[in-house]
Amino acid sequence: MNSFGLSCRKIEYIRLLSEYVREGNLKIELFSNMTNEEIIDQLTKLKGIGRWTAEMFLIFCLRRLDVFPLKDLGIKKAIQKWYLNSEIPTEQQLTEISKMWIPYRSIATWYLWKSFSNFNTIG
Repeated sequence: MNSFGLSCRKIEYIRLLSEYVREGNLKIELFSNMTNEEIIDQLTKLKGIGRWTAEMFLIFCLRRLDVFPLKDLGIKKAIQKWYLNSEIPTEQQLTEISKMWIPYRSIATWYLWKSFSNFNTIG
């Protein structure tokens, strides 16, 4: 573990990703012309990058507005709390509920995450 809280394995994956980009095997400059799924497909081919990581990249780095991370535990808990009361949502339920937010599911995602913290907190 380093001072940033990254495990040795994560550091290895970041180095591999950096090398892949540096060597031209991953052309990030082409992402602006690609769909979310095409980008996810490209990123998840790389060691250490799963779907959730690719979705976070779409939301926070590429600022894509219509990303809904179905496997995210915070999303599942928020949907359970605000829409289903006690049952843990299935992927199908999450997909159905998220349809009302298309094409702004990334924004809905942020609000769902934020619903577990104090909105009045600055920073």
